[in-house]
Amino acid sequence: FLDEPTASLDARHVDRFERIIARINSERGITVVMTSHNLSRAYRLAENVFSLFEGSLMDSTMDNLFPGRILKTPEGPCFDTGAIRIWILPGSHPIDATHASIDPENIIASKEPFASSARNQFKGIVTEIVDEGGRILLGVQAEENFKVLITDLSLLKLGLNPGSEVYLTFKASSVKLL
Repeated sequence: FLDEPTASLDARHVDRFERIIARINSERGITVVMTSHNLSRAYRLAENVFSLFEGSLMDSTMDNLFPGRILKTPEGPCFDTGAIRIWILPGSHPIDATHASIDPENIIASKEPFASSARNQFKGIVTEIVDEGGRILLGVQAEENFKVLITDLSLLKLGLNPGSEVYLTFKASSVKLL
């Protein structure tokens, strides 16, 4: 078990450490359990990533975790972060929810807005592109900071670079309230 194993390493040694951990896992078949606040690193090193929130195991990652409050509007209930309103399913939320979370795998990235049944769509700017070995983690500033997982092929097809404009789309059913 490794507790924040890279916290005391300088940047040039972090990559080397990650390669050693990956090699121990693949060559020796040893399961490695670690804690980290760096979800990009967790996705690079692990097949499975679990998140804890207030001491409880969550069923989704906590990359897109926003504080706020539930509002009832004529268009339906939403979660208001103060910067954006995220549409949620009616009756699907705890009354005292103070946070909303969206799994990065449930967010669609596109170059243009499109009509769909998904109620949440935000225009943003790509701030970060991290290759996680077959998956790409995008950082996107869309009034709030989002993390989005796409494939290598999607990155090439969309032609995204830091500074690119992108649209993020996700269903109300993808929003987990805590």
